[in-house]
Amino acid sequence: MAKGAIPEIDDLRGLAFLGVVLQHTLGIFLRRPDVHIGDVITLAIVFNLVKFAVPMFVFITGIVLFYNYGERLKYGQFLGKRFREIMVPYFFWTLIYVADAIWISGDPAIGAGAVERLRYFLKALLTGTGCYHLWFVVMIFQFYLFFPLFRQGWLAIGPRLTTSRQGLAWILGLAVGYLLLMWLSVDMIPLWSERWAGWRAWQLFADYRDRNLLFWFFYFILGGIVGMYIDQWRAWAERYAFGNLGIGLVLFLIVTYPLVGSLSFGANGPGVPAVDINVSTTLKPTMALYSVSMLILLYAASRAWQTQVRWSGALKALGRHSYGAYLMHALALDYVARVVIRFLPVLNPVLKMFVAFGFCTAVAYGGSLLLSRLPGGHWLVGTGGRRRMMPPVAVGEPVDSLSIKS
Repeated sequence: MAKGAIPEIDDLRGLAFLGVVLQHTLGIFLRRPDVHIGDVITLAIVFNLVKFAVPMFVFITGIVLFYNYGERLKYGQFLGKRFREIMVPYFFWTLIYVADAIWISGDPAIGAGAVERLRYFLKALLTGTGCYHLWFVVMIFQFYLFFPLFRQGWLAIGPRLTTSRQGLAWILGLAVGYLLLMWLSVDMIPLWSERWAGWRAWQLFADYRDRNLLFWFFYFILGGIVGMYIDQWRAWAERYAFGNLGIGLVLFLIVTYPLVGSLSFGANGPGVPAVDINVSTTLKPTMALYSVSMLILLYAASRAWQTQVRWSGALKALGRHSYGAYLMHALALDYVARVVIRFLPVLNPVLKMFVAFGFCTAVAYGGSLLLSRLPGGHWLVGTGGRRRMMPPVAVGEPVDSLSIKS
């Protein structure tokens, strides 16, 4: 019998999508020559507030895969469905972004010959470099591809965890291992890359570690645990919501202080203030702790607002179309930002950013919604839009495991 859908999943997808769009919009206006110190600090604070987005999408993927397929899995059917829903739209949008780079932007680094352009497209397809946001699809599909290994690991370990204390010890052990990996990523791998600069295999591993499932595994496993024990997780997240809020605020200050401390002048023009947003990479220990805290906090919040039909309904609608909207939002943002900058010069950069964010979200969501209703539109935006708005908890279709993502 099919399991009932989890109502809060689409809310979380919608939140994660908004976080992604806001980060990318911030990136444009943080580098504007008309920003002042106050604008830069404000945008930096907002940037860290929404850094939960990518971990959230990985977390959601873990929840829905283990919830739906933790007990039974037909791998061929499973992988075929995910390939059609994720990789086919990804292929078309990579082609769109590469075509834009070749014929509209005229990127000279691509080359003018047919062979060079084909080579560029194939590399972009394999590495997710067709546009700055497509790396995520390459990373997330690895979890679908290797899901049977995660599942077999759970089937081997899960029955041995006969007490909550054993389960907690296992989770803490994974967390310590993941924090060590994050330390290696931010502190040691860059040093080793300088030492082993001539080793091509190592350089590929180091340069593309942000799209390697190894560097995101903890969020996926945490989501898997939630998917297997959804009722217990809900009760736990709601019970400790306020305590976790305090922890989250402390961690937010810890991760934001270095970002604001990176303030300098001249990077974007003479006397123009700027911060180094790479300081807030998700692949560092403090940001990992902050991300986990945000995941717990936002999950509890999503449970609380399920009765708020307008608020929750809007997030659910956005979450159902988040994959298509994610794929097209970078293209929408490029044109929306140009319009806002040109026609709203009187607004300060922070207000311009929020206006561009709102319009970009609307255009990307509207485009995904429109394409999903056209014949064959699912080849461009996936089938997420076919999910029902308010699925019941106990009966109905299984939760769709597609998440962008992100």
